[in-house]
Amino acid sequence: MEHNIATCPDGGGGIYEDSGSATLVGTLVRINSPNDCAPAGGVPLCNG
Repeated sequence: MEHNIATCPDGGGGIYEDSGSATLVGTLVRINSPNDCAPAGGVPLCNG
């Protein structure tokens, strides 16, 4: 998942985990704006 842009104030241009769980398996998440994953620590194996 690359080059996505989110306009919400909470971020998560790549993935935003609002509730429940999200799991990445062999997935590259990078170069998203304003960040790759939100909230911080909400998506295991995805670095903000």
